Amino acid sequence: MSLETLSLSGYYCERRDRQGGRGGGVACYVRSDVAYQRLTELENGNQEVLWLKLTPKRLRKYSCILVGVVYHPPGADNCDLREYLITCIDITLRSYPECGALIPVLGDLNQMHDSFLSTHYGYRQVVNKPTQLGAILDKIWTNLAPVYYNPLVLSQLGTSDHCMVLFSPSMYPTLDPGAVQRITTRCTGRNDKAAFASALAKIRWEPLYHTASCQGQFEYFQSSMDSLLECWFPYKTVSRHSTDKPWITDTFRILVRKRQRARMCADLTEARRLRNRVTGWQNNYGVNSISPEFPLFRTGLPESGGNTSSHSWGSRLRGTPNSRVSPTSCLTATWRHWQNQLTNSWYP
Repeated sequence: MSLETLSLSGYYCERRDRQGGRGGGVACYVRSDVAYQRLTELENGNQEVLWLKLTPKRLRKYSCILVGVVYHPPGADNCDLREYLITCIDITLRSYPECGALIPVLGDLNQMHDSFLSTHYGYRQVVNKPTQLGAILDKIWTNLAPVYYNPLVLSQLGTSDHCMVLFSPSMYPTLDPGAVQRITTRCTGRNDKAAFASALAKIRWEPLYHTASCQGQFEYFQSSMDSLLECWFPYKTVSRHSTDKPWITDTFRILVRKRQRARMCADLTEARRLRNRVTGWQNNYGVNSISPEFPLFRTGLPESGGNTSSHSWGSRLRGTPNSRVSPTSCLTATWRHWQNQLTNSWYP
């Protein structure tokens, strides 16, 4: 059958025809806005099975969806198909652990003993109504049945004697679409900040000290800082979404893009490392941030003895037995000493 005959508007068609005979074969239609990859390395010349890896947009919990389309004709060897499916599922689970093992196995299973999919992998067969002459020959095995509606068994299509099965997801994200906004901000990368600090340390402030008027000193200082800001932190126009959280910065966006790229390239080690960094950012952005935009403040003040734990600082502030002096005098002395150290190098 020609590809033009099978084509549907808005869908890509992947097919695997039977070799050396008429009839049989499998095909899968993928919506054109869904990225996918055909896993040809899993295909076997003796089995009519098609494997696809789907990566829909906004796939929250999993990195991809693995789909296996299986046709097991009457009289075929059950043991061969069973061993083949076990091998393929094991390979996919090792290669794509972040997908959550979402591998629906569907097709004409014609009385094959397929309980191993439940025993070995915890999959569940969700079709519970006859699909052909009072028997359930078309099955769907999956481990994510809770996020789908119960399958609907519909009427036959064309001259086929098999009923159609509709399996639809029940969890569609209800997201605020928001709007894309164009804003003007300064470049504040880590390298820019380091260069700015280096340039600031090299400025000679003698002219400022020799200026007689306060207004002149202010204008000299302001012009010096403005020139540094324009040089190292120039303005740029960027796109931001109205629903972005305040802690979603450029560094966070770069981390997410790198994580997704590692997942797409099946670089599992790098994907896990970046996943942990992204998760740590989301959980601790206000206290223990991994980004220079949110610096750590528990760095220890002078006379803190290097102990920056929450218990130590809490003891100092509350005046518990761990504090050798009253909380007020300790905090005041520490603050004055820190101010003195900070201003020692300043000109009078």
